[in-house]
Amino acid sequence: MNKISQFLHTSAIFSRDQVVQKKKHQEDYKEELYKGYTFSTYISDKNNQPAMFVFKSRTLVSPPIAYKTLEGRNNAIAKFKQRADDEYQGKEEKRLEKKDFKHSFQQGDVLFSHWGYDQDNISFYIVTKVLTPKSIEIQQIGTKVIEKGIGIGRDDLVMPDTTRKSHTPMKKTVQNGDRVKIDSYSSAYKWDGKPKEQTPFGLGH
Repeated sequence: MNKISQFLHTSAIFSRDQVVQKKKHQEDYKEELYKGYTFSTYISDKNNQPAMFVFKSRTLVSPPIAYKTLEGRNNAIAKFKQRADDEYQGKEEKRLEKKDFKHSFQQGDVLFSHWGYDQDNISFYIVTKVLTPKSIEIQQIGTKVIEKGIGIGRDDLVMPDTTRKSHTPMKKTVQNGDRVKIDSYSSAYKWDGKPKEQTPFGLGH
């Protein structure tokens, strides 16, 4: 195990405060906070070179490294700040996208979900009400087989059956991409009007 890997392994055991405690006595120790990153800079007492380690929140992302020059350390800091800027920009874009998002569903639209472990199950839903630009009410409807899969590895083709409804209507928040989370293992999307493939009854797990 090299020195960097050894330090990463050791520091994973200790808290950030413990890591700082080991280094803060060194010459010119300073900390700079920047968009969730903490740059701890100092002059190494081993080789008298500018050194630094970096935490992101409570996670060590760069172990103590000595640089040949102050410029080298400053360049490393600049790269980390660029990473922080990119991360912040990405989060801000997602926040604004979520804020401005409005679903495209209308009453009567059909959704489908694809789920199952080691098999393909299809469930269909219909929009019973449009509640807000970000929420809808849906109800599960039936699934009908329009073509039986014959032979090994052949799936059934299924379509929605709007004449059969089950369960009570559910209020759902629509996420980006018109995705509707049904439960912990499946999400529903707007149906494209085409038959869907489903594992024939009795062949799945």
